[in-house]
Amino acid sequence: MLRSKYKIPSYNCATHAQVSVSAQFMKIGQHTDWAGNFPFVAIGLPDNYALPLASVWAFGFDYDHTFVSATGNRMWQGLIYADQMVREQASLAGLTVPQYKQLLQQRFKELIRALSSADEEPSNEH
Repeated sequence: MLRSKYKIPSYNCATHAQVSVSAQFMKIGQHTDWAGNFPFVAIGLPDNYALPLASVWAFGFDYDHTFVSATGNRMWQGLIYADQMVREQASLAGLTVPQYKQLLQQRFKELIRALSSADEEPSNEH
């Protein structure tokens, strides 16, 4: 309804599970996503759960395997792809998966620090 009203393209929409993370614990799945079994494709929407989770492949976030099992595997196809991407990139870098994830997590923390610093800088606007 909101996409239609505001003319928002589907590629600019994310499911709750895709953005629900705990930056403090570097884990996804901070909140339950009640849309996990929503029939996106049946009503003409892309199934964003099939997309690799950027929080995992770009920033090395981890997840609780019990949580994933409890919320259903269909919802986490993108998580499987993201894990695969991390394994492949770790191998290409000559690192173990934990070593590679540690580098990704460090990158995330550095970006957060840089963004926080930018927010704290005084503005030159009058």
